[in-house]
Order: sequence, then C-alpha cells, then structure tokens
Amino acid sequence: QLRHIPSSLVDQLELNEEVERIVSRDIIKRCIRKAKHRGNFAANLAAELFSKEERITGNCTGTRGKRQLSPRRLAIVKEITFRMYAGNAIQQAALSTNSTVTTAAIVQEFEEAWRKECITAIDAKNRSIGRDLIRTTSSGTTTTAA
Repeated sequence: QLRHIPSSLVDQLELNEEVERIVSRDIIKRCIRKAKHRGNFAANLAAELFSKEERITGNCTGTRGKRQLSPRRLAIVKEITFRMYAGNAIQQAALSTNSTVTTAAIVQEFEEAWRKECITAIDAKNRSIGRDLIRTTSSGTTTTAA
C-alpha cells in the first residue's frame, strides 16, 4: 500500500459530474496532502463533505444513538478513497505480467480496510469534535473551544 500519494494523481481521476459538484479536486488534493494513511484520508474527506453538526450527531452506521451519515456522501468518500489507494494498485497489477495479485484480491482487501480503517477513522474524527467543542475547565465552568 502506498503511504504517500502524489496529489497529481487527483488530476487523473475520472469523476462524474455529481461527484465533482459535491467535492472539488482541490479539496481532494488538500485531504491527500494531510493524510498519513487511507483511513486518515477518508476521515479528512468526510470532514469536508459533512457539516460539523452532522458529524457530531451522526456516524457511519447510525448506531449508538446517532443518525447515519448520508449513505450517498459516504459512498463518494469510499469511491474516491478506493480510487486513490486501491485503483493505483489495480493498475500496477494489470501492467505487471508476473503479478500474482488479482483485482478481486485488491478489491477484497480494500473492502476490509474500508470497514476496519476508514469507517473507524471517520467515526473517531467525528467523536473528537464533540470532545473538542465543549470543555470543562478545572473550575467547573464550561467553555467553548475555538
């Protein structure tokens, strides 16, 4: 798996009109530059696509008393994350004549990583907003974090 993905790859992404209306290439590039791994990228991208209120009151699965984040926008996060992190691996495997890695194996690995890394990272980043938003000082007064 690539640790650092050049933001120039974003220019090569084929995005449909709906996706381009919702998320710009500049936002994707910013998320790639900040990302340390695919889970972190997915969390950064989700933070761009969902409002602070949606992120505080929701999560990816709609469990634990929270609403589910928009499945349509989550699908966009997943698709872009796949294209940035797994799409490149599929292209490399297709070009290599002696590659034993199949497209199906790459897709299966990504699906597992989406559940284990990406959803976990998105939900963790969302939970951190609530913790950072309101803090109680040692004197017991409530302050709003900047």
